[in-house]
Amino acid sequence: MFEDVDAAERKTEDEQMPADDEKQSSWWVCSWAHVLAGAVFCLLYLPFQEHPWSFYIAIAASYSVFVFGRAFGSVFIDGDDFFGDPQDSQHAVTLLLPHAFILVLVTLGAYLWLHLRPVLPPWVTHEGHKGSLWLVCGLLPLIYVGIRQGSWMAGRMKRRLDESGD
Repeated sequence: MFEDVDAAERKTEDEQMPADDEKQSSWWVCSWAHVLAGAVFCLLYLPFQEHPWSFYIAIAASYSVFVFGRAFGSVFIDGDDFFGDPQDSQHAVTLLLPHAFILVLVTLGAYLWLHLRPVLPPWVTHEGHKGSLWLVCGLLPLIYVGIRQGSWMAGRMKRRLDESGD
């Protein structure tokens, strides 16, 4: 009796396991999006540190790399379908408008984060070997919003692929 249950469980687990060709995708872009975003930030901020605009450009560009890395990295499993149909790439362009709005909010948040620091009490901005509370309070919302927007964009693109595939 219990052998039948175990065999049935193993059978359903085997059916749920993806095939090897499904595992090979560009999912690595999604899991390494934070590294790519950090590299973009360093490439844009460090050489132009003396310019006042460099921080905002670096934040905006690295945020965009992070969001699109998360979104496209999870959609590239069906990349040939996505880029083969011109309507799907046109749909991806329509996702830029919400991204632009959120990018304006992120840049405004970076401006406020940078200019509120002098008026805050020292215990908030105290730099230790692990950073400051102010740094953590600035990075965590940025990461959270980036993950949520990337997941939202990936969901919209996957739905579009499913609709066009039918």
